[in-house]
Amino acid sequence: MSQQYPPPPGYYPPPMPPRGTNGLAIASLILAFVFAPVGIVLGIMARNQIRRTGEDGMGLATAGMILSIVFTAIGIIAVILWIAALAYVVKTVDQLPTDFPTDFPTNFPTDLTNFPTVIPTT
Repeated sequence: MSQQYPPPPGYYPPPMPPRGTNGLAIASLILAFVFAPVGIVLGIMARNQIRRTGEDGMGLATAGMILSIVFTAIGIIAVILWIAALAYVVKTVDQLPTDFPTDFPTNFPTDLTNFPTVIPTT
C-alpha cells in the first residue's frame, strides 16, 4: 500500500497593488491654503471620484473642502469689513471742516543772507 500524502498547500493570490491617494484630494488640501474657492470645488470633485473608484484620500478631500470653506468665509468677512472701514473713512473725510484760515502772513523774508545761523563749535 502506498502512503497517502496530504494535498499540496493552496496558493494565495498575488497581493493587490496599493491603492493610490486621489490627486484631487491632495490638490484640494493644498489649494485650501493658496486659493480657497478652488479648494472647495476640488474637494467636492475628489469626494465624488473617491466614491466611484474606491481610492484613498477621503479624509484629505474632506479636510481640504472644510478648510477651503472656512478660509473663503474669513476672506469674505475681511473684504466686507474692509469696505465698511473704507466707507467710514470716506464719510469722515467728507465731514471735516473746510473753513481753514486763509490770512497767513505774507511778509516772510526772502533774503536769507543776514539770517542768523547756528554753527556748532568744537
